[in-house]
Amino acid sequence: MEKVKKFLSSKIFKIGLTVIIIAGAAYGGYLVYSKKIASTAAKNAAQESIARVERGDIEVKISGTGTVEPIERYDIIPLVKGTILSAPFEEGMQVKAGDVLYRIDDKDIAFNIEKARNNIEKTRLQNKETIENIQNLQIYAPYDGRITNFTLKEGVEVGNNTKIAEIVNDSQLKATVSFTDSQVKQIHMGQAAQLIIPQYMTHVDGTVSNINYTPKAGENGAVYYDVEITINNPGSVTEGMQVNGVVKGTDGDIVSPTTGVIENIEKETVNAKTSGTVKKIYVKNNEWVKAGQKIVELENNNLYITKTTNEMSLKDQELSLQSLLEQLEDYNITSPIDGVVIAKYYKAGDNISNSNNNSNILMTVADMSKMTFTIAVDELDISKMKIGQKVDVTADALPGVQLEGEITNIPAEGTSSNGVTTYSVEVTISEPGNLKPGMNVNAEIIVESKQDVLKLPIAAVTKVGNKYFVSVPESVSEGPKSDSKQQGRKSENTQGNTAEPEEGSEGNQVRPERQGRPNFDENQGNRDIQRTGEGQNAMPQNRQGNFQRQGRMGGNAPVASGKKRVEVQVGINNDDYIEIVSGLNEGDIVYVSAAASRSTNMNMGMPGGMPGGGMPGGMPGGGMPGGGMPGGGNRN
Repeated sequence: MEKVKKFLSSKIFKIGLTVIIIAGAAYGGYLVYSKKIASTAAKNAAQESIARVERGDIEVKISGTGTVEPIERYDIIPLVKGTILSAPFEEGMQVKAGDVLYRIDDKDIAFNIEKARNNIEKTRLQNKETIENIQNLQIYAPYDGRITNFTLKEGVEVGNNTKIAEIVNDSQLKATVSFTDSQVKQIHMGQAAQLIIPQYMTHVDGTVSNINYTPKAGENGAVYYDVEITINNPGSVTEGMQVNGVVKGTDGDIVSPTTGVIENIEKETVNAKTSGTVKKIYVKNNEWVKAGQKIVELENNNLYITKTTNEMSLKDQELSLQSLLEQLEDYNITSPIDGVVIAKYYKAGDNISNSNNNSNILMTVADMSKMTFTIAVDELDISKMKIGQKVDVTADALPGVQLEGEITNIPAEGTSSNGVTTYSVEVTISEPGNLKPGMNVNAEIIVESKQDVLKLPIAAVTKVGNKYFVSVPESVSEGPKSDSKQQGRKSENTQGNTAEPEEGSEGNQVRPERQGRPNFDENQGNRDIQRTGEGQNAMPQNRQGNFQRQGRMGGNAPVASGKKRVEVQVGINNDDYIEIVSGLNEGDIVYVSAAASRSTNMNMGMPGGMPGGGMPGGMPGGGMPGGGMPGGGNRN
């Protein structure tokens, strides 16, 4: 007895007893856990339905809503003020581009335009005079001749109209002598003549160059007529000499009863036509010059400054006039487009008091031959949009009417809100029919489609890692696998599917995308989980119920005594169906568990799945096979 007491109080006994208690507790926990698992499995089995692999079409669509507007719309805003003289177009009337919608009283601006034109003309005249003065700084000989009385020096100031020199052409001389009436009747132009120079007791031959038939009184009441005789200067005859005239007549010499005086034929005083300083002299006194030869050059910088100022003023005035003329056009307001007057706010007789006021809208004109609207497209779908892509359009206001649009603009930049970026894609309806501005429309864009493919309800497919599985009855014979175009499939055993999960292990059920988005991109899937919120079911309950109610799936059916997982290859999917590329045949039965689906969707929000470590006392570490439920979830 003493040994028993000693043994019971020994350390070995206490350690053993502790181990037994712990083991019992662990075993009890294991029994409770097993019963819970069995109860859950039985409950899920009762909720399972079946679906059959069927052949059909799958379309992936992106949809959206928008409000239609005319393709072009202009609010007619006045740029001037005044009284409206005419406004011929009323609401609902068609207009053409260039039609005058409003004519506004322009008398004030017309007056200003006339004043501006007068100012321009004055400045042009002033500038013309300045340019002439600048040209007159260069002094030239007016004709061939000898320069005389020239005394200018460089640096001397010369005023306007100052005498510079005289130019004399003494190569020819003339004298005017008088003849009586009877004599003049015998004289004609070009007749040979002579000038007799008493000073030198000689004569010089010449010709009659002019006859003045106006009589003049002479001495003793005689009447005389002046006759001009021209000679070539022999070099010794000078201006001022007294001469007698003789005309060679047919009956003999006709001698002038009076004398005349020798004159130069060409003689002119050269004056400065503008003021300035003598810059350079090009001739000397008594030098023979040719017509157009430069004599003197003056300088006057003020003239150049005045010219530049005039030109600048002229340019400013011309710009002001152009501005006024452009404003004049604003008094006749024309339609910028072909369209319809959809609103009119001002009529003839109204006064426009505030110009350049954007709130002062006179009229609205719109081109309603086409309508446009925009839909918000998610960043994950924008790459599927193409210019020219067809869009099916309906309007609640026009039941039964199907319209066709096309994508006409895809913005380069989107708008972000709450971590989601959307792009406003423009859709144009070329034949809007009875659509009116402001109506709400619905748009559907088919971004991907396949015809005559094998398909299953999307809730029947589960994703584990990068593989996809379905549950089928154990009793189904494993014939050859086939894709959507070929029948027959290989045996599961020949595939060597080592990645197939154990019975009872749950993967991630495939969820439908946000509308029109293909599934199974894990990175995008994780993003979607974050957006919708952790723990949110991916498959709505009403949709799962629909799968059970659809007759082609067989409705609620008793669960087979056993089931197994089969790996499948998948293609495109929409919210309802997913394409089966290979792994199943048309008509094959597949289990769809609503409860399992809900459980999977709930677990998809649990990061990392169930924690590892197992049950105390013997449950294997890592929890459920594969390290627990996959964390983070997948795309819809």
